[in-house]
Amino acid sequence: MTRSSRPAVPPRATLAFAIALAFTGSAFAQDSTTTLDAVQVTAQRKVENIQDVPVSITSINAEKLDVLGSGGTDIRFLSARVPSLNIESSYGRAFPRFYIRGLGNTDFDLNASQPVSLVYDDVVQENPLLKGFPVFDVEHVEVLRGPQGTLFGRNTPAGVVKFDSVRPSQELDGYAQLAYGSDAMVNFEGAVGGALGGNWSGRVSALYQRRDDWVSNTHPGPNDGFEGYDESAARVQFLYEGEAFEALFNLHRRDLNGTARLFRANIIEPGSNRFVPGFDKDEVALDGVNFSDLETWGGSARLRWDFGDLSLHSITGYETLESLNRGDIDGGYGAAFLPPGLSGPGFIPFASESADGIPDHSQLSQEFRLESDYGGRFDWQAGLFWYREDLTIDSFNYDSLSPGNPQAGHAVQEQENTAWALFASAEYAATEKLKLRGGVRYTQDDKDFSASVLEGAPFGAPVGGPYNVDTDADDVSWDASAVYEVNDAVNLYGRVAKGFRAPSIQGRLLFASAAAPNGGVSTAGSETVISYEGGIKAELFDRRARVGFNLFRYEVSDQQLIAVGGGANIATLLNADKTVGKAWAGPGGLTGRGPAADLGQQLQRHAHRRRGPYRGGLRWRLHRDRSDRQHRRWHLRADRRQPAAAGAGVDPQPDPALGRAAQRGRAVLLHRLGVPQRGQLLPVRVGRVPWPLLAGRRPARGLWLGRRRLRPGPVRS
Repeated sequence: MTRSSRPAVPPRATLAFAIALAFTGSAFAQDSTTTLDAVQVTAQRKVENIQDVPVSITSINAEKLDVLGSGGTDIRFLSARVPSLNIESSYGRAFPRFYIRGLGNTDFDLNASQPVSLVYDDVVQENPLLKGFPVFDVEHVEVLRGPQGTLFGRNTPAGVVKFDSVRPSQELDGYAQLAYGSDAMVNFEGAVGGALGGNWSGRVSALYQRRDDWVSNTHPGPNDGFEGYDESAARVQFLYEGEAFEALFNLHRRDLNGTARLFRANIIEPGSNRFVPGFDKDEVALDGVNFSDLETWGGSARLRWDFGDLSLHSITGYETLESLNRGDIDGGYGAAFLPPGLSGPGFIPFASESADGIPDHSQLSQEFRLESDYGGRFDWQAGLFWYREDLTIDSFNYDSLSPGNPQAGHAVQEQENTAWALFASAEYAATEKLKLRGGVRYTQDDKDFSASVLEGAPFGAPVGGPYNVDTDADDVSWDASAVYEVNDAVNLYGRVAKGFRAPSIQGRLLFASAAAPNGGVSTAGSETVISYEGGIKAELFDRRARVGFNLFRYEVSDQQLIAVGGGANIATLLNADKTVGKAWAGPGGLTGRGPAADLGQQLQRHAHRRRGPYRGGLRWRLHRDRSDRQHRRWHLRADRRQPAAAGAGVDPQPDPALGRAAQRGRAVLLHRLGVPQRGQLLPVRVGRVPWPLLAGRRPARGLWLGRRRLRPGPVRS
């Protein structure tokens, strides 16, 4: 082959390219010793090979997370890099909203219930502001699609995103990672851990990220610029390992100061998808205040007792937060009723500046789980889950047209949510090739809600309240699945499951109609989901490629939605009797069917592959992205592990299938992840690249290394 630049792969060609590459086995079938490692997951609350789990799962290991998350981005970097997962936000970095297979919640209220659950170190993070905790020093991330709840934690109708931090160990290890980019962007993270004496070990992890404002305010308003941030987070863990008892304690904290959602008025030409002439993404004209402040901290205790064939788990978690987000919602300055030249850009019907915050919050959860390990054909798990959340929400209105932007309206919401559940599941090996699984869960959920208007806003609701709503709901959810082993490399699976979401309550009352029932507080009743899926998981070409394919269908009854607008321009919760989208069909609710599918692929094509533990010393990796000449990013990382014991594995020789150029070290594979946005660190990997092409993203343009110009492309042998 000849060395040449590889052209960009269009996004629509990604799937076809992945399939074609997966079935071109001769290119890397020459070395039977280079194979994919087994992917171990804990989706079923025990360590299993991902190929044997009858659920659609994507697992991202620490090495991939190192690449994806090294660019200063928040948790939204996972969006579009995991099949069927999308993450968006209306609060900048503070409030991610998760969607799996299109099922999520557009609601941006601070007590919004989401059908996608986030579990961080076995503790559910229920409030949307808790879901944005930064991803650093994480062992792996698992995304489980479809209803979950018969095995752990909160019930969830759409799926679970599960994070597991690197645990402490008796070996001294750690890493330090530093990145620098345009707009004075700095991204640092690191960790160190090891033995503390006796049966104790510990680990400390930290993250710091910052960036200057890069959007200028052309109007003489309270803010000169926007889109900057300053964020830090830390985690401390202590692990005790006894003969029949283990305890893992976790303390963590996050502090964020930055820009809330930046609104822009009249930037789209009416009747088109084009920006208006002269639009500049680096400029806005706002007369309102914008900021985002968030503090969260929490802790957990995970205990395990071993009793031979049985083990008892206890997971206790506590989370709390304090936040305030303020923004100029009208996206411009002034108002249309002012003299000419005092409002813009374009038509601004009225000034709108608001803030929402949580001054008081606490979440306490407790889970007990008993599981068997008989080593035979039948095993089971059973547990009890209890959850309590108390929070207060402040909503403020401000007068942007008066000097100093004074407060002009205040409403408050208070909510207490108590839930408990009993759950059980079992697995039975019917034959050597067929395994059956099933589970059931009973959930009881109560909410006590109160809302009041403490200060009336102009043209808004009068002072009044409290307006109270109480809900009490219970449900029985379940799942049943089967895995059939066609051969050592191919498994077929099928699953049907029911999910449940408890009623939701909201009360944005500042601009509610004075005649609105109960002051404008709205309630959406319980939501249920029935999900069907079937698929195949296979390893091809002597474990050089791994393919997962599945088809799914889900039906949502009484889907909870948020409706914004109407004559009073307020937000109202409701249940959809019937929701139908294009290429979907089915009575009684939202249905996804037919051509919808998840497809994942993994390819092994390493110039060097490390087996066994690290040897002593430091490992340095330097990355640079020059695809955008105006915004260059550097990324430097060093890892240190305790020297390996005698006889431990060492680096093998370069894979001969890659040719002499790779062996001489002159063939350097380059890969850039995604299309960079301003101020975003998207690293180039040099040397050991897990996926030379990942999801069809366009490769980097090149990198100067010494005097040799190296470009992405096939390796010359």
